[in-house]
Amino acid sequence: MSRGYAIPQTLPFVLPTPVGRKIERVAKKSWAIGLFAATLALGCYHVYQMNVTASKGYTLKNLQIQLDQLNATVSDLDAKSAKIQSLATIQSRVQGLGYVPVGQMEFVDVAHSAYAFAK
Repeated sequence: MSRGYAIPQTLPFVLPTPVGRKIERVAKKSWAIGLFAATLALGCYHVYQMNVTASKGYTLKNLQIQLDQLNATVSDLDAKSAKIQSLATIQSRVQGLGYVPVGQMEFVDVAHSAYAFAK
């Protein structure tokens, strides 16, 4: 009769593991490590992109508020300009300088040898 013996793996005289099995274990671990590293990198990139997008959103909101304020200022200045350039305002300023309105105007036609004489 034959007997079977089991050799424990902790003894110093254990037979070496074949190279093919070592490569198989390393390959399984490297895929897991690579997948974990890729997932971590993509997660960090996603967080970075969200921060960049949020900061651009705040900047855009501030610029929109500034644009609205500038548009209000422009409309106020346009109204003031129209008021200042109106004919009634110009007439009142001219009268304030001491000018009087013209009553009757006479024109001299210089193209046909016409002359004006003092009365």
